[in-house]
Amino acid sequence: MDIYSQKNAAVPQKLVITTLELVLIALSAWVMFGGGETIVAGFFGFVPAETAPAPIKACNLIAMLY
Repeated sequence: MDIYSQKNAAVPQKLVITTLELVLIALSAWVMFGGGETIVAGFFGFVPAETAPAPIKACNLIAMLY
């Protein structure tokens, strides 16, 4: 029995992973650049900072672009 003789394109799995990645990128951009920071902070019960420190913004941008 050769389990490697049948290969599929795995299109549904690729679509799910791509969709999840795009949702996470959109969520990250919304929190960083949109009004999502106050909503997320209110959900978890803390007050957001006035401005995010530069290292946090840089790390988020690198992660978002990677």
